[in-house]
Amino acid sequence: MAMNKPAGLVTMGAKGEDSLYSKVLDYLMKKERKRAFTAHRLDKDTSGIVIFMKSEKELEIMQSLFKHRKVQKEYFAIVSNEIERLFDKSLWRPEDAKFLNIFHENGKDGIDIKLPLFGIKNKSRVDFEKGSDARTRIFILQSSTHHALIHIQPRTGRFHQIRCHLAYLGFPIIGDPIYKGTMGVGRLFLHSSHIEFTWPPNKKKYHFSAPLPTEFQNYVE
Repeated sequence: MAMNKPAGLVTMGAKGEDSLYSKVLDYLMKKERKRAFTAHRLDKDTSGIVIFMKSEKELEIMQSLFKHRKVQKEYFAIVSNEIERLFDKSLWRPEDAKFLNIFHENGKDGIDIKLPLFGIKNKSRVDFEKGSDARTRIFILQSSTHHALIHIQPRTGRFHQIRCHLAYLGFPIIGDPIYKGTMGVGRLFLHSSHIEFTWPPNKKKYHFSAPLPTEFQNYVE
């Protein structure tokens, strides 16, 4: 099952707490099914696709796909339009340079970010000594006077990976309360838009997409 989670709703909550999981169970109860298993999670403030499985066997398969990086994920985010400066290598800090790479794909320039991340409690940080491998690819899709819409392809799934990478480089996501993004905008402007994988039992490729929330487009028009 693929669900489009709204921003502000937790994926899994405490007992009795409203959550995407509780809504899925309510739906399945109407279909005379009583169980669901969360294959992965999104942060409370992030919107977009979350995958649920209907059996423990399916859950094990799906978790294995995530673990072995066989699930392709894509996100959209709103950041400051000054992010274009990130494509100027002369502005890169020496300690960051070997973890950044500009590439060209499908007619667009992108940046491959490989800054190592270390998770601490409810936050992550870039840590060159303790950090684990983390890779995020970004493309600028559209920009206005103050903001830019970026397309993101995380190649790993570290805690707060996208949010931390962008904030460390000086471009926190708009509305991010943890990594000091511009506040007072109503939500975190991060959206999980696409998930794609090949299901081992039948070798079939599955692709799920969640449309970009209208408030995103309002920021770059």
